[in-house]
Amino acid sequence: MMPVTLTPHVWLDEQGVLDALAEASTPRLGKCALLVEREAKLSMRRGGKRSVRRRGKGGRFLKSKDMKQVPSHPGTPPHAQTKILRNSISTAKTARGTFIVGPTRQAHYGRVHEFGAVIPVTERMRRFLAAVKGMHLRKSTTSIHIPKRPFMRPALRRAKGRFALQFKNLNLARTRAGARLNSKKGQKK
Repeated sequence: MMPVTLTPHVWLDEQGVLDALAEASTPRLGKCALLVEREAKLSMRRGGKRSVRRRGKGGRFLKSKDMKQVPSHPGTPPHAQTKILRNSISTAKTARGTFIVGPTRQAHYGRVHEFGAVIPVTERMRRFLAAVKGMHLRKSTTSIHIPKRPFMRPALRRAKGRFALQFKNLNLARTRAGARLNSKKGQKK
């Protein structure tokens, strides 16, 4: 008896598999992006006004408009004082299977909160702060340091534990590319 040698012929359409995977995972990646967006918005607590009940001139309690706004502690998400930053956080699909999450141009200062900043003080800025905001800077002040108050990176860390659940039961056969793969596979036999 002569030994029989079998050589398997494996057919794999790599590009078709990649297309099916991209098609099936894109909506789920969008859900992951929405999870990060939700976490970032929830991290910004309402408030930011000092809740001290002090008596003003004449013995009356200060009204809420007279209360001083207090920034959040460095390293913690910023307070939502006007809700502009919180409402500007959105999710956008940028390319096939790619999403971006973060504040829009409406809240351009979101980048300063996230990464911190050192702003050099010019004479024009010094005059503006004195005239409009009532802040009189010392002559020795050459820069203003704004500490980091990250809100997007911690939101990603909190949300990424739930990403795997979004990809549970991923079925490539239900996609258009997966259906094409199955039809090609049947033709190869």
